[in-house]
Amino acid sequence: MNKDRKIFVVVGIVAVVLISFLIWRSNSHETDPKVFFACANDKGIRASFKPQAVTLALSNGREINLAQTVSASGARYANLDQSFVFWNKGNTAYIEENGKATYTDCLVTP
Repeated sequence: MNKDRKIFVVVGIVAVVLISFLIWRSNSHETDPKVFFACANDKGIRASFKPQAVTLALSNGREINLAQTVSASGARYANLDQSFVFWNKGNTAYIEENGKATYTDCLVTP
């Protein structure tokens, strides 16, 4: 095998490995950002953000899936009847249930 052919084969192998890695990486299950918010009254929210949705794990044991809704500022997620709303702007968040704030003063923690 001549030198040019060996280089061509090596470059081909490297390209296949790189493309395989990029495909594997793009299908990774850990692509959804997960954030923990510490809130007033020793409450907490673990938020797993997805495109147009969020899954919340609350410190009282509830897990809630919400769709993103229209918001003038920040991000707003709510259930169908709008009785449960999660608001997020920057490093802050809060939850309203039936019009009453139930998780307040929530800040992202490392």
